[in-house]
Amino acid sequence: MTLSWNGKRFDWVNVVYFAWIHAMALLAPWTFTWTGFGALLLLWWLSGSLGIGVTYHRYLTHRGYKMPKPLEYLGTVCGMLASEGGAITWVAMHRLHHAQSDRPGKDLHTPKDGFWWSHIGWILCDLKMDRRQMESRYAPELVADPVHRVLNRAHVFPNILVGLALYAWGGWPLAIWGVFLRLVLVLHTTWFVNSATHTWGYRTYETPEGSRNLWWVGLLAWGEGWQRPRLVGAGRELAGHPRAIGPGPRAGGPAPAEERRAVPHRRGGRGLGIPRRGDPRVLGVDQLLAGHEQRLLGVDGHDVHGRSPAAGRV
Repeated sequence: MTLSWNGKRFDWVNVVYFAWIHAMALLAPWTFTWTGFGALLLLWWLSGSLGIGVTYHRYLTHRGYKMPKPLEYLGTVCGMLASEGGAITWVAMHRLHHAQSDRPGKDLHTPKDGFWWSHIGWILCDLKMDRRQMESRYAPELVADPVHRVLNRAHVFPNILVGLALYAWGGWPLAIWGVFLRLVLVLHTTWFVNSATHTWGYRTYETPEGSRNLWWVGLLAWGEGWQRPRLVGAGRELAGHPRAIGPGPRAGGPAPAEERRAVPHRRGGRGLGIPRRGDPRVLGVDQLLAGHEQRLLGVDGHDVHGRSPAAGRV
């Protein structure tokens, strides 16, 4: 009998890995030191706030501001410390989530497929998706960056190096608090953004997807629990939502149909299908899913109500 969750088989590598992290974190009460507590706070901020919130999410995914390349790469390394995968994979999955937000069976982690599925189940299961194709479609500008490709493949190493350094400095107390307990906090606060803030909280305006503001997730996740801004912008744009993927001149309306096509695979680079830097088919972030309508459109070309763009604006 094959164990599965929502029809997806368990990925036993992930199951063992995350079970090991949680088991080691249980040793925290017997290994407490103030130095270890300080290491936890510092690394929690570096990985959860600067890494995931500032770099992976607000910058690399949504392009909310500009950042020099050295800081972009440094912030990416901080994000790798959260043990949530490389930036290319994280960004592509998050953009896919926005394209299919809260559509059962299509959104990777909607509570409509089960609260605990959205929290951790989708992490522990084999989603049976072509990761390369997904990354090329939803994060082509990162796939075209050779530094990001290297970092994406090496995402496990920062925690290994930090863990070894902490162990060499202060033994198991520092390693357990600075790595294992800190990872449990970072992971679950991020996962609560997927599960809790799409289940509880308040909404300042209505959209078909189910994101909400939830104060305690906002505090624990360095502001990530406040997903819905209070103000509605001028015209059709909902502040914060029309640029769900990135800013750009078309932020008020849908991108042309030809700009929504998936980026074709280019054979080369060890056969990984990597688009070349400067290739016109490597779409700008603002052309991927620009505008409020584009955020509501699924990859099948229909909105969350099943209508095609020709049927009228949302």
